[in-house]
Amino acid sequence: MLTEKNLSEPAPSVEIDTAEVSLDLGGGRTASLSGFALPVADREVESWNSVPLGAEVHFEAQFVSSSIPFAAVEVKTLSSGRTLVMLRLTDGRLIDPGSGG
Repeated sequence: MLTEKNLSEPAPSVEIDTAEVSLDLGGGRTASLSGFALPVADREVESWNSVPLGAEVHFEAQFVSSSIPFAAVEVKTLSSGRTLVMLRLTDGRLIDPGSGG
């Protein structure tokens, strides 16, 4: 569900809430996912702007290029004992669920 739009920013993005999912990271570590921020391609801002907050959305995105200084997928254990899973995505694009895309 689309919960926030930051489309006038220099780096446009949207925030999406999901049903909470628990990930087993092995070694007794788990992580929960209940939402995320998705960077939006500049060419897609108009499409995302037309979607009302609260709408269910279908989208596709790409993992960031491995040429940047950060890995596309990274797992870190924080000093609090919580585990942070970072999935670095880019170019979020809406998909019309009726298009089969």
